[in-house]
Amino acid sequence: MVTQKNTKLLAELKYPYIVGFHKRGRVVSDALLERYRDLSGYTELRDNLKYLEVSAAHVDDEEQDSEARYILCHNPIKAKADETFRLTALEEAEKALAALQDRLETPHRGRKASAQSVMLKIGEILTTKGVQAFFNVDFDGQKITYTRNEVALLKEALRDGKFVIKTNTTLPAGEVVTSYKTLMNVERAFREIKNFLDIGPLYHWNEKRVRGHIFICVLAYLFEQEMQVMYRRAWDQQVQEVQRISDEEERAIRQKDLEDRHYTGEWIVKELRRWHVLKAEFLGKEFLSVPPASERLAEVLKMLQIPLPAKTIHLHDTKSDAK
Repeated sequence: MVTQKNTKLLAELKYPYIVGFHKRGRVVSDALLERYRDLSGYTELRDNLKYLEVSAAHVDDEEQDSEARYILCHNPIKAKADETFRLTALEEAEKALAALQDRLETPHRGRKASAQSVMLKIGEILTTKGVQAFFNVDFDGQKITYTRNEVALLKEALRDGKFVIKTNTTLPAGEVVTSYKTLMNVERAFREIKNFLDIGPLYHWNEKRVRGHIFICVLAYLFEQEMQVMYRRAWDQQVQEVQRISDEEERAIRQKDLEDRHYTGEWIVKELRRWHVLKAEFLGKEFLSVPPASERLAEVLKMLQIPLPAKTIHLHDTKSDAK
């Protein structure tokens, strides 16, 4: 495990390292994010990843060594996902608080809820949603009042899609970021292979079965990556077409639309898994009934030039019909 203690040991032994710090902790501090909040000074890599090498003096790192360099990165796609997740959690928390208020106002038998029990319930709601830092809540014995903590939300928004890379190498900053991203992809690949289709541990004692299971896991991951590569090529082609649009307003609208449709191979596979067909038998024939694909999945398949299947697929005649 790469901890700050281990990083210090690597530096003392003169081993090159590239490690990342994501969103939380001392290294990715509010002060650092505030100082470098303007993204116009960042350099953009492929896949919209942006980076900026920052002064070590501005990084709050207890294990900082003389050769350490720090690169602040911003992933717009991850930033949008972080923002969407946070807004959804805020809305769900507000709905839960409103529902709690409705229950308090509804007449019922039994002892009236105490202020302490209500505040404990409020704390449970906010903690479950992970938004306790983003609300100012009070209860006067009858009514729950709350407001969003806009200062805390603005600080949190600065963290969206951000992470810091620390290295003692002399590689150019762009190569450091690319190397770290490659490492992240490899680690994700191993996680996905280990958690193939969300199946729990499978215990095999036969060598052929072990090999077969590993082969299927790797094959599934390769399928996901192939989907991502194919989609990325089609997406890049559309980006180039949009960039040739002369009208600035139309170009901006199309670019925003493309950013909203920047899907990963993992997302595509998950959408495919949600698309269930039904096996049925009718008039002596067995067939598959294919429901319509979701709008987003149909759009992806169209970009990949994969035709949608027929609504019904005949499998075979049943035995009773054959007789």
